[in-house]
Amino acid sequence: MTARLPLAQNRHFRRFWLGQAPSNLGDAFGFVAMPLLVFETTHSVVQMGYVTAITGAGQVLAATFPGVVVASRLQAHSPPLVRPTAN
Repeated sequence: MTARLPLAQNRHFRRFWLGQAPSNLGDAFGFVAMPLLVFETTHSVVQMGYVTAITGAGQVLAATFPGVVVASRLQAHSPPLVRPTAN
């Protein structure tokens, strides 16, 4: 059995984190910039709200569905001591 390193010392995690952090930052800028662009071009707060709502709903759906898939796979393949418990 191999010893587990803390995440900060794990090379694969650092590479993942260094790639994911700029991506998340870009998504955050887009989440702010897109409604402002719509407002600038249409001068409509309602249109700006639609864009914000659609973008937010897309982010919620994109984050929720993969979480369910990963959790179900973890339950199926993990030993009983590691499985999450429901209270």
